[in-house]
Amino acid sequence: LCLMHRDQVRTGSLTTQGVVAVVDISGFTRLSEQYAQRGRLGAEQLARLVAATFGRVIEVMAAHGGDVIAFAGDAAWVIWPAPAGEHELELLSEAATLAARAALELAPTLSESGLVRAELDVHIGVGAGRITLVSFSGELEHSSFVVAGEGIRDAGRALQAAGSAEVMLSAQAWPLLGPSARGVKDASGCMKLHTLSGAA
Repeated sequence: LCLMHRDQVRTGSLTTQGVVAVVDISGFTRLSEQYAQRGRLGAEQLARLVAATFGRVIEVMAAHGGDVIAFAGDAAWVIWPAPAGEHELELLSEAATLAARAALELAPTLSESGLVRAELDVHIGVGAGRITLVSFSGELEHSSFVVAGEGIRDAGRALQAAGSAEVMLSAQAWPLLGPSARGVKDASGCMKLHTLSGAA
């Protein structure tokens, strides 16, 4: 979680505006069946593949200011908070730009490094809105969290529209990028991001 909110999270909950990215890497179930045929060696190989793949996800997202808050199934959930205040819209725009740059960087680097095999598909959805984090412990180092809110649902909708190796932004998140973004609107109302000026 964001260190800037550490004290607030300890009190039990935190609500903020922000941008959410969901990085879904599907296909591990199929791979696990293949690796299982190799016995213990296969299990070790699969574990290394999973660790390397999601390690890369964490590395890229963190490099762009994102906080990986949860892993659910084969997906990583990442947030960029934009605290309410006089500069909230500016902070949201900056957060959306960072999320989009991270997403555009992530899929190709996973593929080029050989971490994502042909059997795996990378899908990324980016949304925006209110995010609520609830802690079930008084100590952050040993806390369990529930994350909810419109920002989470919005990112989930964008993820559902994302095809293989695609980065999709919700109708709420897309305008935050401004004129630097280029993409195509799909039938769901989400936008497929093609390029972003200044993206790595």
